[in-house]
Amino acid sequence: EEFSNTYSLGMVTYSSVEINGFIYAATEKGVYRGNIQSNLLDFSNWNLIRNDVYIQLAVFDQQLMGLKSKGSVYSINLDDGTPIVFCNGPIHFMHCTNGVFVAGNKTNVSVYSNSSTFRKLDFDNDIFLDLFFIILQKRTRR
Repeated sequence: EEFSNTYSLGMVTYSSVEINGFIYAATEKGVYRGNIQSNLLDFSNWNLIRNDVYIQLAVFDQQLMGLKSKGSVYSINLDDGTPIVFCNGPIHFMHCTNGVFVAGNKTNVSVYSNSSTFRKLDFDNDIFLDLFFIILQKRTRR
């Protein structure tokens, strides 16, 4: 996806997403939210909604999802940042594309088609995990 603006929050920013007219940024100090109708070049228009640190954000099933470093994936409340465990860790990666959410580590992957339906795949070899991602990428490019 292409962005027309770049914003500097003056701190390390790990990930950002747009949902419901707001940009959410995962930073070293927590999750900040800015209304896209505001002048987001002015830091005072960003609000810290929670000081939990996430290394990645994603939007899945109209929910804000956050991954903590080798931890769990959380569904994050859009207003106050309250996290609810969505997928228990240890999770090393997550990815969302075309309505499919994938989270996992070197030995298992959970694949969600909506927030309550999932399949868990177990791998005993890195080759199978690599093959899974190759297939997923090809299917989502259609």
